[in-house]
Amino acid sequence: MSAPQQQPDSGGPARETAAPPVSPQERAAQSYRAAEEDAMLAALKHETVVRTSSYREDAGCDPPRNSPPSLAAGAFGKYASAVAAERHLAPLAVMGAVDVPNARDALPSEEELAQRLAEQAEAAASAERSANGGVVARGGVAAKLQSAAVKFARMVAMDKAPTEARASECAGAGTGAGEGAAAQQVEAGEAASQQQQRQQGLRGAGPSL
Repeated sequence: MSAPQQQPDSGGPARETAAPPVSPQERAAQSYRAAEEDAMLAALKHETVVRTSSYREDAGCDPPRNSPPSLAAGAFGKYASAVAAERHLAPLAVMGAVDVPNARDALPSEEELAQRLAEQAEAAASAERSANGGVVARGGVAAKLQSAAVKFARMVAMDKAPTEARASECAGAGTGAGEGAAAQQVEAGEAASQQQQRQQGLRGAGPSL
């Protein structure tokens, strides 16, 4: 029999059950629990769907770029991209798999969401800095979370300012390409979700425009 002691050095059977090595970015992403990510995704998707539908009903047009619904869609898209990078999935697959809660009181307030996003972004950035010699990777999980936090914070700030120029926005401004596309993707997924909910008897509302 050959000596078995040499096999562990080359990655023998004793190491097969151990988790494979992960990059610093993956380590930073793994600090967040899946349940927390799913809850945040649901809340952000809810904000996007509700705000986009409400804007269209009130203003009679699609939300323009940098409007609150567009910023909500951008925050949702960036957060979904961060989760997708962590889970090795496509961002659209993550976005489409999110179920939106029916009851608004089951979700945190906008201010709470903004604070949680900022805290998650800072924690991820700190983890990446310590792992990468003070550098936050461009396009990594922390950068995506930071972008989501900034967009959502801008949305909350705009909510506190008076909304007076929706008619002029509709007349002159087009929907931002990236954020508008994200909102449309969200609504397409939400339409399918609402149809499922109606079939299960969870919604009894009449037809909407």
